[in-house]
Amino acid sequence: MSKTLLGVSYILLAVPYINVAGAFLLPIAWIIEGRRRKKGIWTATGILGLISIILITAGFVALIGSVLPLVTSLQHEITVGQGQPPQTFPGNFSEGLLRRTPSGLAGIALMAIASLLYVVYFILMLVSLYQAGSFYRSGLIKVSAILYIIGIAAVILFVAFIITQATSHAAGGAGGVLVNSMLAGVIITGILLFVANILAGIGFLTAKEPEEQQYYIYGYAPASGGMVSSGSEGSTSSTG
Repeated sequence: MSKTLLGVSYILLAVPYINVAGAFLLPIAWIIEGRRRKKGIWTATGILGLISIILITAGFVALIGSVLPLVTSLQHEITVGQGQPPQTFPGNFSEGLLRRTPSGLAGIALMAIASLLYVVYFILMLVSLYQAGSFYRSGLIKVSAILYIIGIAAVILFVAFIITQATSHAAGGAGGVLVNSMLAGVIITGILLFVANILAGIGFLTAKEPEEQQYYIYGYAPASGGMVSSGSEGSTSSTG
């Protein structure tokens, strides 16, 4: 069941708009599968991922809760001023800003901590994914881990390229080149991660349980009502 949940979670990650559900389900699936298979790193991957996602959500909610009332207040002042933005912060806005600064800073701090945890979670997920490929003897799962690594490497290279171009052409008006580079980086990385998620999902959904693999390795095939031996002795046995 947990292996199927892992497969479904990776498939959901590849689908726009519902990939948030996959992001929440994936750590839970790793926790369940890690406890089931007694794989500590799989369990740790899921726990760290769940904590980081919860912290990111809490930080985002805190930021929205602190900023949204301020935006509403500023819109009200603009309306009162007949569409003209105030030259200085109005009293209500500045007072609200001071009151809500602690919650806003707390939200930023939560998201910063969660981002660091998510990076560690992502690294552990790559390790767990490659281990799962060996455990289930699935080439698709291993390839998905490799594609993830290539995708991250592509992000690093594109970021380094953009920084280099922005630094060397700061006064040369190279905005079009930077925009095209960013767009190319986003597209290439998106394709790599999309394929990685699909392959991981298919790999988990189609992988055989290790117990089933042992049957075939030693010449046994599972059958309804028992096991049928296809060894050299040619004898059959069944358990009922």
